[in-house]
Amino acid sequence: MRSISLLLVASTALFAADGDVEFNRDIRPILSENCYQCHGPDSANRMAGLRLDVRDAAIEKGAITPGDLEASKLVARISSEQEALRMPPVYSQKKLTPEQIATLERWVEQGAAYQSHWAYVAPKRPEAPAGPAAIDALVGKKLAERGLSPVAEADRRTLARRVSLDLTGLPPDPKVVEDFVADKRPDAYERLVDRYLASPHYGERMTLPWLDLVRYADTTGFHNDVPFAVFPYRDYVIRAFNDNMPFDRFTREQLAGDLLPNPTDDQLVASAYNRLNRLTTEGGAQPKEYLAIYAADRVRTTATTWLGSTMACSECHDHKFDPFLTREFYEMEAFFADIQEEGVFERDGEYGSVMQVLSPKAKARIASIDAELERLTLDGAGDLEATPAELARFQKRLRSIDSSWAAVTPVRAQEDCSNPDIDGCDDYDFVSAGDGFVDIELADAKRKPREGELVAEYALTPGKPVTAMLYEVFVRKGFDAFLLSEIRFEIVGRGPRPWPVEARRDGSRRRNR
Repeated sequence: MRSISLLLVASTALFAADGDVEFNRDIRPILSENCYQCHGPDSANRMAGLRLDVRDAAIEKGAITPGDLEASKLVARISSEQEALRMPPVYSQKKLTPEQIATLERWVEQGAAYQSHWAYVAPKRPEAPAGPAAIDALVGKKLAERGLSPVAEADRRTLARRVSLDLTGLPPDPKVVEDFVADKRPDAYERLVDRYLASPHYGERMTLPWLDLVRYADTTGFHNDVPFAVFPYRDYVIRAFNDNMPFDRFTREQLAGDLLPNPTDDQLVASAYNRLNRLTTEGGAQPKEYLAIYAADRVRTTATTWLGSTMACSECHDHKFDPFLTREFYEMEAFFADIQEEGVFERDGEYGSVMQVLSPKAKARIASIDAELERLTLDGAGDLEATPAELARFQKRLRSIDSSWAAVTPVRAQEDCSNPDIDGCDDYDFVSAGDGFVDIELADAKRKPREGELVAEYALTPGKPVTAMLYEVFVRKGFDAFLLSEIRFEIVGRGPRPWPVEARRDGSRRRNR
């Protein structure tokens, strides 16, 4: 997906061999502009039963006789001296230039070859020197045909600025420019290009036109103009460009990532492409009507973005300029028919099924915690897999977070049997392991544990206020279904009743006053 690859494909389609006339490049534009209105795909407006957009039909009517100018009625009519016979007719207010007439005549002489729509013609590499020099050779050839010559190579500072703006969309760092100016190696420019291709900003720059194509920035659009956040899709596209993802995979994941076997979060996010259309929350709107609108939008966008063609006209009638039938429009629409969505959304901000996506920073933090828990997992015998030395290092790491943290061991830990809403009690035994650890064990290993309230009491030291409590839970085997549903803190000993500690909205703790 690198930009240089796209440039190579585009360039090979622009240049033909010496003297050759290419239908898509040279002839189709002339016919589309001047002839197809009366002699094209639209059967309702076709005159004299003549189609010039289909080679066999044009030959059958005698409009074109490949290789024979005199036998080709097309040539005779476009060059006729008689105004009544000359095409295009005067009333069309269209007129061919001498250059266009000469191009059509040369095309007929060369055999009047047609081509499919340019989007479906595989590019062929023309004869040119191997490697990057091919682009310069092809461009130089066309410049020479027009009597032009290339300008002198830009100075190094200008080159650095151009490359940076083109590949990252940002001006270059002054130090990078100075390094490039001072770099006398013959591959210095290639090194500079590689440096910008490796920049994370490269993906951001390349993503911009793609997001425009798939209408990423569209608002809800109908009835009101409310934006909705799908930025994880944007981040997926940026990563795809930066990782140089193969285009076939890039296509597959966006069009049907949710249909892949065991799709990853990234593949599900990629399939959000199918939900980037405008939506409505208007009361009284007809859901089925809008489902049809959404589906047609996907066809139009997919055709424009991936096929390089417009299918929009085919929604109502056979396309008049491109090779698409109305039937084919709805055949393509059927591909998206299994997307589960609503036609009309009842509340702003809630637009169908969603998924939560963690940020890269959050994923890294979770992975770090999981790794630590894995290292400290309890083994089947009930002992910690970690050695005493490892536990000591763990305690030291906890203390290093903040010098005010200290591991404390409860003076008492037991199951609270006073709650009448809990069925049963005495399911658990508590064993203090010291240095902050408390082991919770099943009183009867053969009996399935039930819900319980577990109480631990800590002694507060006068003059040393407690501002926060940190709990870490290490689950033993046998407790694989363990669920910690609530933690409550109370201060006892200063009055007839416990003094609850409540949670602030910002997650900190305060006392009732």
